[in-house]
Amino acid sequence: MLFFNIKIRQVVVFGLMGLFIFTTACLEEGKRRPVSSGNVDGELNRCLSLASRKKYEDAVECLEIFKSRYPSGDKAASADLLIADSYFRKKDYLVAAEAYQEFLRQYPTHAKAAYAYFQSGLSYLRFLPKSIARNQEHLDLAIKNLALVVEYYPDSDMFRPAQHELHRALGRMAARDYYIARFYYRFGEYKASILRFEEIVTKYPGVGYDEKSFYYLVLAHIRSGQIDQARRASEIFADRFPRSPLAKKMTQKVSQVSKKG
Repeated sequence: MLFFNIKIRQVVVFGLMGLFIFTTACLEEGKRRPVSSGNVDGELNRCLSLASRKKYEDAVECLEIFKSRYPSGDKAASADLLIADSYFRKKDYLVAAEAYQEFLRQYPTHAKAAYAYFQSGLSYLRFLPKSIARNQEHLDLAIKNLALVVEYYPDSDMFRPAQHELHRALGRMAARDYYIARFYYRFGEYKASILRFEEIVTKYPGVGYDEKSFYYLVLAHIRSGQIDQARRASEIFADRFPRSPLAKKMTQKVSQVSKKG
């Protein structure tokens, strides 16, 4: 009998423990997944409030729940964009860029498309390592998205910021190519360096690498015995940058080589 009573008490205790754990879990779940109030704007504002208090993970979870309740319409689109914004503010830039891209795939003609393209480009740009000697694989994507804003949304509020960031991105691309071109030049790979220097002066004008790229382009042509090409490059440079201190140096170098020839 005693054994039987002990077993009953054990069953009751374990049952109460299980009920306590289940109730606690339900309460926790209730905190994270509040019952829908039916007030769409109120629920969305709750998610926005979390983001404004820098509770970005909670904000994303809140927005995902919101989307599950309201999977279509303008509010769903707003939730998708706010999810991307939350990742961006959290500085989780690659995830943010992909979230903006997903928004654009879902809503390509949305009124906020220009904003999404801009934010996507900026996210890719901020994800890049500071050193140009390191992997720059997302730089092309940054340029592509920023260029889309400049080309297709000239009346958008994002146009001028996109121009500014695109200039920075192109400057970074030119810096990368210049780094590679100088590497080739230093090790005597003049023909390979010529291709890179030419790409800089033709594809990335006005971002700060024109003059020195032209200068080394002329030197690389001279070192590889292409005197006519060196002369033409120096003439183009003198025409574009007549006040540059490098113009006179290039002309002198080409002249010296021509006399020797």
